[in-house]
Amino acid sequence: LDQCLDSLRAQTFAELEVVAIDDGSTDASPSILSRHAAQDGRIRVIAKRNTGYGDSMNRGIEAARGQWVGICEPDDFVDANAFATYLAASRLSDDVDIVKANHYEFSGGMQGEGGECAFEGGSSVVVHNYDAFPSSVPFPAESRPDIVRTIPAIWAGIYRKSMLDAHSVRFSPTPGDSFQDTAFLLQAWMSARSVVLLHDAFARYRTDNDSSSSVSGDKVFAVCDEFEKSFEALRSYGSAKQLLFEPQLHAQRMEAYYWNYNRIDPAQHLAFTRRWADELAQAQDRGMLHRDLFSHESWEHVQELLADPEAFCAKHPHHV
Repeated sequence: LDQCLDSLRAQTFAELEVVAIDDGSTDASPSILSRHAAQDGRIRVIAKRNTGYGDSMNRGIEAARGQWVGICEPDDFVDANAFATYLAASRLSDDVDIVKANHYEFSGGMQGEGGECAFEGGSSVVVHNYDAFPSSVPFPAESRPDIVRTIPAIWAGIYRKSMLDAHSVRFSPTPGDSFQDTAFLLQAWMSARSVVLLHDAFARYRTDNDSSSSVSGDKVFAVCDEFEKSFEALRSYGSAKQLLFEPQLHAQRMEAYYWNYNRIDPAQHLAFTRRWADELAQAQDRGMLHRDLFSHESWEHVQELLADPEAFCAKHPHHV
């Protein structure tokens, strides 16, 4: 948290507001937040009872007073020129509503003794999330529907606040849910007039935090529930966008379910796989499983799941 807040305070774009949401924390976070807020008047702390990730994100969006909203999770941090670069890209066209960039996966560089933050050190590897798309060129998301298959790195960019408010783009507020970033970002892509993607990376996503929800093996069906919310949101945008984006979303869901299958307890594999197969069958009945969006191996797995979920589990007891 110290490293995260230090990185925000060091931004070359100085006129930013930092809304820090304390979601009922029981560790040293309140004292860290208080210390930073006392040192920097741009930091506004909102303390509340624990209501979960989605509700906390929504509280931050609603409290934000700027024209643009960015997200920085407390175990991550950003390069000093991040928000200045995002804002410069937002000015490429008057109708830009989202600016997103590649990001780093980061490990190491934890806080040192005496409260000093170790920005030096650690290992950073660029994740080329948007390299297949034009860089620094505004375009509507519907011209590249495969954009929904990118990693939902919600914290690697900025969103126009008026767009989020006008289209009620928010996170699922249900306590204990996971993967709320999937539906949030889908709604954002659908709502934006145009987007700008950057091939440079600025946000550093920490991968060595053992307490992160991304490494937890519980919440077996959370990813399923979040994708269902994504499909519900897509339907609200009309049939034209649905026909463009739904096949892409089914292909993205296949990748997310592989990841979930590999992280949950093998004792839960069959229950999860049965739901997986049911959802694939529904998509097939709608004609929304497009062969060209799947690799050869992934399409073989689709056929195995549709034929017999139990046999799929027996054939793939560990990883797919």
